Amino acid sequence: AYIPEFTKELSKMEAKGQLIKSWPPSVINILGPSSLLNEEGDTSNIGRKTFAEALSTRSILNQSLPGIVSIVNDMKKKWEKDAETGETITFADDFSAITYSVICTAIFGVDGVNAEELAIIRKCTDNIAKGLFSLPIDKPVLRGIPFFRRYPRAMQARRDMKVLLLEKVKQRKAAIQKHQASSSNDSFESTGMLDSFLLQADVMSEDALIDFCVDNTILSIFAGYDTTASLSTNLILLLHEYATPEELTQIRLELEELDIENLSQKDIPAEGILDLVPSLKSAAYESFRYRTVVGGTFSKTTAPVTVTSSSSQSLIEIPANTTIQWSHLVGSRSPTLFDEPEKGCPLRFFNTNKDQEKQQKEQFPPFIFGYGKHKCPGRYLAQIEMALAMKAFLCNFDFHVEPNQNTDAAPPFMKPKSGLKLKLTAKK
Repeated sequence: AYIPEFTKELSKMEAKGQLIKSWPPSVINILGPSSLLNEEGDTSNIGRKTFAEALSTRSILNQSLPGIVSIVNDMKKKWEKDAETGETITFADDFSAITYSVICTAIFGVDGVNAEELAIIRKCTDNIAKGLFSLPIDKPVLRGIPFFRRYPRAMQARRDMKVLLLEKVKQRKAAIQKHQASSSNDSFESTGMLDSFLLQADVMSEDALIDFCVDNTILSIFAGYDTTASLSTNLILLLHEYATPEELTQIRLELEELDIENLSQKDIPAEGILDLVPSLKSAAYESFRYRTVVGGTFSKTTAPVTVTSSSSQSLIEIPANTTIQWSHLVGSRSPTLFDEPEKGCPLRFFNTNKDQEKQQKEQFPPFIFGYGKHKCPGRYLAQIEMALAMKAFLCNFDFHVEPNQNTDAAPPFMKPKSGLKLKLTAKK
């Protein structure tokens, strides 16, 4: 059903989920009562609560910041060498390497995995992604060939990763039990998300707890590694194609003022660290809007909703407890919500000189990290990673996009097919 806008009932119903008040013309897929979203159940509630605690901005800054800073500094050294030698970099690959290391630091703690284990995790995750995204959708005869080759490989990769993660679970579980058996009155200090999951032992059986830890760890790595890297790569391409020198300078100045050493002592805005660098936040949101890395957002109606079809103007009844999907690929280019939607505008969501009507029209689209119960649990980690990595990159280097490369969006995460090849020059 093509929906021009939701009714007031839908706006009220979804207000608690922080949806924008008026959705633009977009594709709404009505998926029916069979829920893709697990709203109930002890395991789901425990997972949501644990993610919220372990991946909060404060937890990340207290537990993982030194590790994240070290990861970014190592990449900065590589970029310095590349700038000195004139080596072409593939930005998506470099940022992907940062993302894998950052996610594993947040999960396992600083130095929680060695280089060999990180390589295994990365190889397994890549194979899982290749298998799952080779489903024969359009042309079964042609697409079925890579699917039948890659999908079994993806399942084997998941089993291989599970072996490694089971060992990590046992190591951290032993550390927790050792502390609990000691005479220390101090509470156990979690080193990362895995510890936070294991501390749920009092509400789960041992077998269920191990499966819970392994499955959620795989999910966290798989869901986070390529989305952040793709969004950041598309951000650099957006700046190349559309940012004026003044806009790029504004972003750099804000990043230079970001005091990384004292972040742990700073009051971070509730929405995350990007609020400290509003120009970068605007560019990141515009990058997501202009070249979205997530095809759609799912939600579930909590009450019956009536909407109007734009094609026939007929009323469509959507029952309560119906899963629906909103297409970012269509909605993000909607002229109802965005002025000149086919044009990239890095400071679209920062410019306060617009008239009141435009300011009300172009609010920050909340769907960059989802909304409500199903908002991305890694959103604060992604913001910290992006802010630190962009500070290291934009404040220290000028970048030049290499000619004759294919920057068309490559599914599933819509990053440039070439990975975005750049030449760097160290800033003086």
